[in-house]
Amino acid sequence: MKFNYTHESKCRVCLGDGLHSVLDLGNQPLANSYTDSKYNTTELFPLQLFFCTNCDLIQINCTVNRFLLFRNYLWVTGTSSSARSFSEKFCNLASQKAKLQRGSFVVEIATNDGTFLQPFSTKGCQTLGIDPAKNISKISKKKNLEIWEDFWDEETANKLISVKGKADFIFGRNVVAHVSDLHGFIKGFALALKDGGTGAVEFHWSAQILNGLQYDSIYHEHLCYFGLSSFEYLINLYGLFVYSVHESPISGGAIVVYFKKEKNQ
Repeated sequence: MKFNYTHESKCRVCLGDGLHSVLDLGNQPLANSYTDSKYNTTELFPLQLFFCTNCDLIQINCTVNRFLLFRNYLWVTGTSSSARSFSEKFCNLASQKAKLQRGSFVVEIATNDGTFLQPFSTKGCQTLGIDPAKNISKISKKKNLEIWEDFWDEETANKLISVKGKADFIFGRNVVAHVSDLHGFIKGFALALKDGGTGAVEFHWSAQILNGLQYDSIYHEHLCYFGLSSFEYLINLYGLFVYSVHESPISGGAIVVYFKKEKNQ
């Protein structure tokens, strides 16, 4: 059933050939792909980790069909007490960094159940969530949040501009590592941010994964394992520039990276 995945031979960020295998875990089932009986089997997919010597990105080379992974998603953000606690702190800090005011337009990519978007709505911001998981989006909608059930890419960004206009702040937490179309994902930020607007991306930090030997974070949803240099390499390709970074308590060690279209601001 190879139509359920593709094999990547080039780096996901720089598109170069300098990929070196660092860990081969063989063929593995998808995370949470439990069966109803011990007699049932589940599909196995290659799980091999590579390092790019050109842009420093750590990545797996198997891309499982995104609809198979994300249309019916199991993780619900609000079930984590640490996530609920961090959501208010994140909102306050991001509001300061992005200079948000009442009425500012805030977009969250991969909104999940709305735990992190809702505080912005409570502050009086205009909000929009974008998430492909129809089952999880129902929870957000019950919180009176507007949700588009879609993946974030260049096409969705252009739709956003046409329907809503450009955003003051666009953020995505623990999603960039899951994205198969990285270039379309980041180009969406570059298109949909207002001049002077801020983007923010949170990701599980590769340095913490290595230092903590967090091998259980290596699975098929996580296509990429970013450090600051590899992430900066990617966004610079689309005229976006990092201006602030802080650590996050989520995922055993994550960082939140803030960026703009303008340098040194």
